[in-house]
Parts: sequence; C-alpha cells; structure tokens
Amino acid sequence: MSFACLEGITLQKLALALAASIIAVSAAGCAKPVAETPAQQAPVQSAPQQQAPAERSVPDMAASLGAPATLDPMDSARKSSEIATSFPAEVPVIEGTITRGKSQGDDAWDYELAAPAGAKSVAAWYLAALGNRGWGLTDVVDTSADGGKGYEITMVKNGAQTRITVTPKGEGSIVSVVLGVGAPVLQTQ
Repeated sequence: MSFACLEGITLQKLALALAASIIAVSAAGCAKPVAETPAQQAPVQSAPQQQAPAERSVPDMAASLGAPATLDPMDSARKSSEIATSFPAEVPVIEGTITRGKSQGDDAWDYELAAPAGAKSVAAWYLAALGNRGWGLTDVVDTSADGGKGYEITMVKNGAQTRITVTPKGEGSIVSVVLGVGAPVLQTQ
C-alpha cells in the first residue's frame, strides 16, 4: 500500500468521525430533555467575591492630620527646571528646596525636597492639594507606629499613581515623591 493511499484512509476516517459528531450533536438538540437529578438542580455557587476596600475620603484624612502647611505650590517653571523638564505641570509640589529630581522618560519621576514645615502639616498639604485636583486616596500610613514619625501616602488618578513619603527633619521635613503615569510606580532607581 502506498503512502498516498494511507493518507486517503486517514482523511476518510477523519471525515466520517466529523460527520458522526455533527449527526450526534444535531440529534441531541432534537431529543427531549432528561429529568435532572437533585444534585443537578442545585444552584451553582460561585466563589465569594472579594469586596473592594472602602474608599477613603481625602478631605477627611487631610483634616485628621490637622491644618496643612501654609506653603504655596511650586510654580511650573521651577518644577520643570529643578525636577525634570517633562514633569507634569498639573501635579502640585510643595514649596521647598529640591535636593534630588529626575525622570525616567516621560512617564515616571521622582524627587526629594526639604520643606520648611513639619511632617504632619506637609502630609496634610499633599492630601489637600492632590485631593482638590481629583486624586483618590489609596493609603496613608503613619509610620510613628513603627518608631518613625512620618507618613507614607499613596494616591491615584486616571492611571497615574504617586507615593509620597514625608519624614521630619529638624523644624522641617524631607519629602520624597515617586510619580508615574500610565502604570503604577512603586520604586525608582
């Protein structure tokens, strides 16, 4: 028997099996339904869905920290020259002395600055300033529970995420910020 003849037999068997399957499916569609057993009648239970964490109010959280620092936001020209030329103008930065600023392309930035106000009031300033611009609060951690005296704030808006860490230093505080657009940014180099 030649190989070509063997291929024909294989194709014939495949065609017959396919035809038999089509006939069986068609016949099943026309048949009367079989009575269900009690086990089949029981409703299908899906796995319990996890509830989203309760949304936290930015104004309430800012108010719980007390009065925000009475410092103005840094102007756009200064942010562009001291942090990065691509830094988004609409993202507020508290007035202070920039000690580090860098970008990772046009979608991630980090900076550090020395602010002339205490950690609690600077944290309240960022909560209020970003909250007033439509940023939602993801988390606020008071690090004093772990022996620290600062705050870690995470906020999101339209695919952007920022993490702000405020720690006391002398009469003022050090502010470290990581900002990313389009994808959550958790850390930069």
